[in-house]
Amino acid sequence: MALGIPVIIYINPDVETYIKEELDRDIPVVSAILHTIYEVLKGLVSNHQKRQELQKRARKYAEK
Repeated sequence: MALGIPVIIYINPDVETYIKEELDRDIPVVSAILHTIYEVLKGLVSNHQKRQELQKRARKYAEK
């Protein structure tokens, strides 16, 4: 994240809700599982604007 590289991980939906609602944080990562990783990667590769947004948010998040 500190390098500004988009991060793809699996986030349990309950944990994601907890992070957003209870901790009031938005982690700049993309969630994927084994069955969705291809489509997630394909979407990131084809969407330059989304990659740039994730890169900026990831760097900013890591600097906190």
